[in-house]
Amino acid sequence: MHLLLVILFFLEAQFCVQTSDSNSPAGDNLATNGLPFPWSKVRLPNYIVPVHYHLLIHPNLTTLRFNGSVKIEIDVKNNTNWLVLHSKNLKIFTATVLDEHEAHLSDKVLSVLEYPSHEQIAIFSPKILTSGEKYFLYLEFGAPLSDGFYGFYKSTYKTKAGETRVLASTHFEPTSARMALPCFDEPIFKANYTVRIRRGLSHIALSNMPLEQTVEIGNGLFEDQFEVSVKMSSYLLAFIVCDFRSVSGMTATGINISIYAVPEKWHQTHYALEAALRLMEFYEQYFNILYPLPKLDLIAIPDFQSGAMENWGLTTYMETSLLYDPDISSASDKLWVTMVIGHELSHLLLVKPMNYSATDIYIYTHTHTHTHTYNVFFVMFIKISFFLGILTGTRRLTTSPSLPNTCTVHTFYCTYTNLSNPDVLTLDEEVDWVKLNSDMNGYYIVHYDEEGWNALTELLSANHTALSFKDRASLIHNAFQLVTAGRLSLNRALDLIGYLNSETHNVPLLQGLGYLQSFYKLIDKRNITDVTHNLKTYILQYFRDVIDKQSWSDDGMVSDRRLREEVLSLACDFDYPPCLEKAKQLYNSWVESSGTISLPTDVSETVYMVGAQDDSGWAYLLEKYGVSMCETEKSKFLSALASSKDSEKLSRLLQLGMDGTLIKPQNLPSLIYMVARNPVGHFLAWDFVKKHWNELVEKFPLGSFGIRNIIVGTVTQFSSTEELREVEDFFKSITEQVSQLRVIQVATENVEKNIMWLSRNLETMRTWLQQRLN
Repeated sequence: MHLLLVILFFLEAQFCVQTSDSNSPAGDNLATNGLPFPWSKVRLPNYIVPVHYHLLIHPNLTTLRFNGSVKIEIDVKNNTNWLVLHSKNLKIFTATVLDEHEAHLSDKVLSVLEYPSHEQIAIFSPKILTSGEKYFLYLEFGAPLSDGFYGFYKSTYKTKAGETRVLASTHFEPTSARMALPCFDEPIFKANYTVRIRRGLSHIALSNMPLEQTVEIGNGLFEDQFEVSVKMSSYLLAFIVCDFRSVSGMTATGINISIYAVPEKWHQTHYALEAALRLMEFYEQYFNILYPLPKLDLIAIPDFQSGAMENWGLTTYMETSLLYDPDISSASDKLWVTMVIGHELSHLLLVKPMNYSATDIYIYTHTHTHTHTYNVFFVMFIKISFFLGILTGTRRLTTSPSLPNTCTVHTFYCTYTNLSNPDVLTLDEEVDWVKLNSDMNGYYIVHYDEEGWNALTELLSANHTALSFKDRASLIHNAFQLVTAGRLSLNRALDLIGYLNSETHNVPLLQGLGYLQSFYKLIDKRNITDVTHNLKTYILQYFRDVIDKQSWSDDGMVSDRRLREEVLSLACDFDYPPCLEKAKQLYNSWVESSGTISLPTDVSETVYMVGAQDDSGWAYLLEKYGVSMCETEKSKFLSALASSKDSEKLSRLLQLGMDGTLIKPQNLPSLIYMVARNPVGHFLAWDFVKKHWNELVEKFPLGSFGIRNIIVGTVTQFSSTEELREVEDFFKSITEQVSQLRVIQVATENVEKNIMWLSRNLETMRTWLQQRLN
């Protein structure tokens, strides 16, 4: 009789759903209890809208479980008996519907239908919910803390004494809020959140909003009650229970900013606070947009998959993206921390990230320089480019009506950066050359005709200071991007950078060196020995003066230090004797001191890489990796270990990464990439991914940051049609798993680009090098 009543209720509900939404048929999909589920679509119905979540959550860091309750104020748009929302891996203990006075609509226990394939649950109300009325959905639930990096998950860290401590943290983007509480987990369903968190005396609780009050509830438990949040999507909700320490400061507009880290890494939080304060003040002033919350916490999570996450009021970071140790971290590490903080802050104020200007200005003020040293360096990585047309034999710039954002270029001098208004720009006097997009203020690429490139190449050779360093760097960037696009011959671009032996500014040097290095790595992996040897020889000869004048120190401006790091790393990788000798000397001194002396931070990774090339050095670095308390230092150790030319050591390293004990699971994707970029390890890494694919998917769900990094990091190392065919065959064999992974298409397209680049440019490179070296 009980089963019959349930079925009758269900049939009545089916009728109500159909009458309220014609697009939600009584489908054939079955709930876990065998009854039909009342909603067939992946997206939730739009006739129930959440208004306000009242959430209580209690993570037990001993049992590694959490329990909670949520009372959701809902707005009913159409009459219905069914409430459909998201839930994943949660045990629902109680479900009830309340009226606007919070009285129960029914004295019966409400059944909850679960449809795991869509991660949805449905609650049936015997009384029809009427359009325009206010109701509350109340649910009690529980689950284990997740083992991965999504939902409400456990994270651990070790103290110097070797004690393992546990914390609980959230990561909900894109659709994992449903793993922590039943909710309407789609960005369109914005609502307010009132959060209460229960925790023990030795822990603190954090959420999006400031703490309103703490109440002692007995049995050693405290309940932290937070202010009501602004309206936001479910993926931006965040809460953490931990034992971290913090450092705090106030912006000029009264925003309290705090940086949190594990207690023994508290000394690594100070630079992040300084950067966050200045960047926030810059954003508010520059864009005339005030940050909408009274506080902002930035917290370094020991187990974290992506670089950072912009939860409103409580941004979460990988430790290497937030913590800076002046005794260990390099200029590049400082730049990375600054850029990640700037990127996340931009999410909090702007529709899309615009962190480059802010990071730029902060670097200038922090290093006390009045030159925009890194502006072009950042712009190089902007992916959106517009191609401009080629010479027609007139002395004017003509916009093309058939191709927007294009124009024709003749050889004259011009400082115009905006050609959107006039159709034709005619100059009144004869000039010898033209450089468009002055200082690369516009995010597009300029292509000149043959006469134009010749004139600019001659200008750089005769007097490169006639152009600003930004213009010199942008010309190099434009030229090699046009080579990749098949619009400019490689030898013309190589001729353009022929002036670099006279270059004194770091940004153009970094730009030219970076392209040559990327070409070398591509050709080296194809084992094209003659071109590889000649390119290495050319680079060492060409940049010898730059290499030899580098000091093995941390002196100089940020750009000086960046150049030193790149140049010395490349020189040692190319087995340049003076570099190897100095690196070995520093490494031996460091080992003899049992790792107690401080190496120059900008060259420490290069020193470790040289030391890792013999058995004893590799073993020592692995030992130091295990005991280091600084993730930035551990990352340098891991990179050095992955640079070994011994395939057995690389295989052991990958297995250690898979085991997840010495090397944390969060670092496995980056480790696979490190091995893959090693010429000895790129096939090894790919074979490892194929062999352990199912295990990797268990650790990192499809579509996750980790899986994307693993696929891109291994696949894009390839550059032959045979390798491309093998990659395609593998992904065809697991079509059901990866059919919707856009990253696979991106990765294979990159392989195709590598193949195309070599087919177009390899012989040109071979001939050009032979001519220069002879």
